[in-house]
Amino acid sequence: MLAGSLPLRLCLLPALAGIALHGFAIPSMRQPTADLPGVSKGRVSCRWVAPYVREAIERVNKRSNMTVTWFDETGKVLREVAGGTLQPGFLVVVKDGHSIIYGINGGWQLTLPTKPGMESYLTGTPDGRYFFSEDFKNDKVEIDAYRDGARITHLGPYPARDSFVQPGDDGSLAVLVWDSPAKTTPQVLVVGPDGKERFRVQCDPKTRRPVPGPDGTGALLTVYGKDGGEDGEYFAWYTAQGLRHSLDVGPNAVFMGWVPGSHLALIWTSVGEDSRYALVDWDTGKIRWDIPCPGNGQALSIALTPDYALFAVAELHQPAGGDKQWIRSFYALSLQDGSPIAYWRAQYPRRFDDRDRGAFLWRDQTLYFVTAGEFLEIPAADILAKRNGWSATPANN
Repeated sequence: MLAGSLPLRLCLLPALAGIALHGFAIPSMRQPTADLPGVSKGRVSCRWVAPYVREAIERVNKRSNMTVTWFDETGKVLREVAGGTLQPGFLVVVKDGHSIIYGINGGWQLTLPTKPGMESYLTGTPDGRYFFSEDFKNDKVEIDAYRDGARITHLGPYPARDSFVQPGDDGSLAVLVWDSPAKTTPQVLVVGPDGKERFRVQCDPKTRRPVPGPDGTGALLTVYGKDGGEDGEYFAWYTAQGLRHSLDVGPNAVFMGWVPGSHLALIWTSVGEDSRYALVDWDTGKIRWDIPCPGNGQALSIALTPDYALFAVAELHQPAGGDKQWIRSFYALSLQDGSPIAYWRAQYPRRFDDRDRGAFLWRDQTLYFVTAGEFLEIPAADILAKRNGWSATPANN
């Protein structure tokens, strides 16, 4: 079985199904309901899946062809690959019984070794630099980690628990294993972006969904309730010294991402359609701030930087003399108290079908916002200087 994955940080808002909360979701290819009569016999669909990387699909009757094209910054075609399955950060093409992996970023490719009798789970970092192959056989797990197409480490075999490997944005990884084939003591294993094991410590048997801390310095685990269900679940922060802090952040809590170079984690909580966002300092185990979605809207995507948290938001806006309409806005929030430090609003309202929603994506230390039809660099200097449409406070109309 060849299985791809969506990162843990990829979530859906209940109020706007299909909108990706975190900054690394590839915009969906689904289209609005057709507005032409008759039976469709042919269609062409294109989208940007990442900066300088395009997917094109041609459908003629029942036949469909997909091609992924990589461009350089001058628009020159670097390579084209036909067919395959796109996942965040990589493309998988199966040819002659072999799985060929193409990095979305960096131009690398690799052919996975054949491992008879093993089931494989494939995942990677959203920026396309790191790729992981997790292989299972006879209740044991082995992990191969690659950077830019070159293998940097082989881990295991370990007695496997019911958990897949979870990569961090920087290439760190965390996975739940057992201490021995007897499966008596659960452990969390954390590996840094250099492929070296950082630590392996005992953890609560009810833990799930391990998230590595930056540079493999820790692991944030979800601890399920008394009966193993979601009621009463909370987060637990582990380091090489074991359990350091535990905290109930709120209902239906979901990890969203780390502020780079820190142990500050953004957590999304929700009750029905009401969403809140908490920034937790895991060095102290305390919540720094807890706020509703900026603009009282719905978060489309979130990017975390060392200077601010950047929210792309669909909010209801009522211009003077007009009706309320959905419009896209961007809020840069202070990491100290969650207050807005800069704001940008689109000029025209949007339907927010799947092609319009978009997501943030890092590429080589540069932040982009990617929709199906366009990708844009988001300069930090513009936000901090409040220029090129950025302002200190929302406009009134």
